Amino acid sequence: MKKLIILITVFITIQTNQTKAQVAVNSTGSAPNTSAMLDISSLNKGLLIPSLVLTNVTIASPVSSPATGLLIWNSNPGVTGGTGIGFYYWDGTAWQSVLTNTKGWKLTGNSGTNPATHFIGTTDNQPLILRTNNLLSGKVDDNLHNVFLGIKAGLNTFPSSAFDALDNTFIGDSAGLSNTTGGYNCFFGKESGFNNTSAIANSFFGYQAGRANTTGQPNSFFGYQSGQNNTTGSTNSFFGYFSGQFFSTGNDNSFFGASAGRGGFGVA
Repeated sequence: MKKLIILITVFITIQTNQTKAQVAVNSTGSAPNTSAMLDISSLNKGLLIPSLVLTNVTIASPVSSPATGLLIWNSNPGVTGGTGIGFYYWDGTAWQSVLTNTKGWKLTGNSGTNPATHFIGTTDNQPLILRTNNLLSGKVDDNLHNVFLGIKAGLNTFPSSAFDALDNTFIGDSAGLSNTTGGYNCFFGKESGFNNTSAIANSFFGYQAGRANTTGQPNSFFGYQSGQNNTTGSTNSFFGYFSGQFFSTGNDNSFFGASAGRGGFGVA
């Protein structure tokens, strides 16, 4: 009896709204939205699209002469040419998976891309951010002209004025991690320039090169742990494996070669 009453109510609603060439399906007698030809509303039910078994996306069957835009739910996970179970629509010549034809990038790769128009990035003046395990892993910032790539590389780099934290390139795990306002620095290698805060114009290349440097500038350290313990020393050039490794505060030094100046301490 209850189902009969609901059906009668729906029927009356439909009949009432047919004069508007619109249809409302509900249990309240509400009129359809003025922008909708069909307005279905419910607090606890959904719309069930017809479920069909497609065998091949290029074959219309089991639908006879489907209209372009016809929507169905395919229940066959092995449909030839398709993406398995899901929504499909008829485009006039074949069934197209709604999932396949979204504009998003798929986790399993993409085909048919055009490098002239397809890309991963932004279309406004906002940085492109990459994350791994929800940690900053990459940042391309056109505003500050900074490029960071690596887990937590450049994590704390933020300008305090319009003239700092500019034009940095940090590549490597935790490269430039502590940098805040320093600019014009190039750090390449894991933990290179790790403790740099506000120093500018440093070039550190190699594993932990210039790791302890905080405010020393402008220094050039190239090599495994070269200048690793330099903190405030400035205008130094260390080139080579372990070169100037334990040098801390000296200025205007040049060490060239493996372990050159490695045991240097204090000011020179």
